[in-house]
Amino acid sequence: MRNEDQCQKMIKCLVDKYQYVRINQLRRFARYYGCDKSFSSDVFRLKNSGRYCVEGNVITLRKVPSVSDHNMISNDSYRIAGLEKAFVVFTDFFIRFGGTLFAHFPTHEFPFVLVFATEEIVYEVLYIKSGKEGLAEQILAHRKDNDGSNTRRIVIVDDEQQMDRLQIPLTCCYTIVDANTGVATYYTDE
Repeated sequence: MRNEDQCQKMIKCLVDKYQYVRINQLRRFARYYGCDKSFSSDVFRLKNSGRYCVEGNVITLRKVPSVSDHNMISNDSYRIAGLEKAFVVFTDFFIRFGGTLFAHFPTHEFPFVLVFATEEIVYEVLYIKSGKEGLAEQILAHRKDNDGSNTRRIVIVDDEQQMDRLQIPLTCCYTIVDANTGVATYYTDE
């Protein structure tokens, strides 16, 4: 993926799949693939195509409302906020595993927002907003999980106090994602 066309295809693919992506996260992919020099012009071309909308540090599909839209249903706002944070986690893991993630896709099954896989492990990314801990645990209690031998959960929370209130099986780490900077801080029991 070293030429401009491939970089633009990568950007389109990620925005089409996730619908709401911070430009600085996309830039991390561009750097990883060595096409960061053409990145700004690729984003400009996408914006001019009419299919995508660029506002500040965010690129979206034109049909998707922004999180700041006051008429948005709260569930959509919650899902978009969770997916935006999950994309930060996905980007971190993509780079950590050297681009060897085999599959990744968003999901609409609360509290799950994203699933991605390596050759050996399936990672389920959950977003649990403060105050939704009981609901998430109740849903997960009724879910039939496999033995967990190849599944790990990354749980995105809003603050450190939530971690003490949650008991989620198969959790490998908790994370807090700063929505302004797109930086994730990871916490493990180890």
